[in-house]
Amino acid sequence: MAKPLLIKATEHVKSGKALDLGAGNGEDSKFLVEKGFDVTAVEKKAGLQLEGATVCNIDIRDFKFEKYDLINCCFVLHFLGDKARDTLKNIQE
Repeated sequence: MAKPLLIKATEHVKSGKALDLGAGNGEDSKFLVEKGFDVTAVEKKAGLQLEGATVCNIDIRDFKFEKYDLINCCFVLHFLGDKARDTLKNIQE
């Protein structure tokens, strides 16, 4: 099941490009695909497969950000250590 804040976010942003940073097992990405978003799921550990989404098996710190309508980044930044601030800046831009 998708996280409550993500569900609430999709009440305001109803379509477009979505980025799921630290996708884990892909539950949030699946939810976004079902809502009709064009989803990019970023997950460092290999093996994540999601029908209808682009999966990038890459460290978030190495991901090349584009423009997204919705970015999901839950329970991730604490893993980035001193690079968390740089990643937040990339998300903001």
